[in-house]
Amino acid sequence: MPKLTITNLTNSPYDLEGGVRLPAMGIVTEEFTDSYAALLRASPGIEVSEALHDAAGFDALSDAELRDLVEKETGKKPHPAAKRETLIEKLEATNG
Repeated sequence: MPKLTITNLTNSPYDLEGGVRLPAMGIVTEEFTDSYAALLRASPGIEVSEALHDAAGFDALSDAELRDLVEKETGKKPHPAAKRETLIEKLEATNG
């Protein structure tokens, strides 16, 4: 089962496989079955990407990579003075 990051491009929430709720214009990272992942990739209302990390994988990223990832997953640039620990906390909160 691949771990995917799903971005909702619409103003409507979606109920996904496994009881996962994708908020309107929101992002979730979860594991989905291969067949369901194929359906998600075919949907025009969402953007699907392979999850680049898990909570333990953040240590391998540089500070610049963490900042880019926070911006991509939250849609907001992190504060320039944000510490590495704060960036990781934001990513962990985003990825459940």
